[in-house]
Amino acid sequence: MALKKSLDLLSPLDLSDPVRARILVAARDTFDRHGVLRVTMEEIARDLGISKKTLYKHFASKEELVRSVVQLFIAESAVRMDSLLAERHENFIARLQRLMEVLSAQAASVSPIFIREVAESMTEIWKEVEAFRAKRILTFGGLLEQGKREGYIRDDVEIDLIVMIFMTLIQSLVNPHSLSRSKYSFPQMVDGILTLVFEGILTKEARKSIKVAGRISKGTLHPTTMAFMASLPVESASIAVSAVKKMSSAKAKRSRT
Repeated sequence: MALKKSLDLLSPLDLSDPVRARILVAARDTFDRHGVLRVTMEEIARDLGISKKTLYKHFASKEELVRSVVQLFIAESAVRMDSLLAERHENFIARLQRLMEVLSAQAASVSPIFIREVAESMTEIWKEVEAFRAKRILTFGGLLEQGKREGYIRDDVEIDLIVMIFMTLIQSLVNPHSLSRSKYSFPQMVDGILTLVFEGILTKEARKSIKVAGRISKGTLHPTTMAFMASLPVESASIAVSAVKKMSSAKAKRSRT
């Protein structure tokens, strides 16, 4: 049912029209490389080898085109996540690892300039992104409940609270204002939050079983450190992540000498 709903997100985009689909794909690539502010509809039409009249026939304005590109990102993201969450035959560890890989890959697939300019100049479209993110995060509760049933998540962890913490961190840190003040990129920030929240709630046995993006196996963040940082306020946690990464880098340099 969830997968069908995510596929339904593609319907308004009308990708059955080859010209419209071609415009969307080209516009997404252009916006991702150059942002949305500097790019004009005339440039998009010229790059595609079509007239402005044809472009405006399919998209009445640049804002409508940007919204459609964002909706395409949202629909693709929804399909990937719902497909993964629908595969209930796998155990919690396998599903969690795949989910974190998908989320990290999605974060890396969107350029910072595109995110920043949409959020700052097209606030209504950005609200749609935030609403989608919040709704999708709520679906993680079922996966975490599975982890608790299978003994991979600590007994003292409240699932609803973890979902709320994860959502708060994403909304507070993964936004243009916070990213502009941080030296970490969008993918790095997402990876940090995933590490702090998801790896921090696992039992000792589960942490031995899972290798999320190689972070545990490489010793980048020790579980005790993650538990400590998870208890910090948002701003302090960001500083702590920075400090741990610096210490890890220094340790690696010492081991090579």
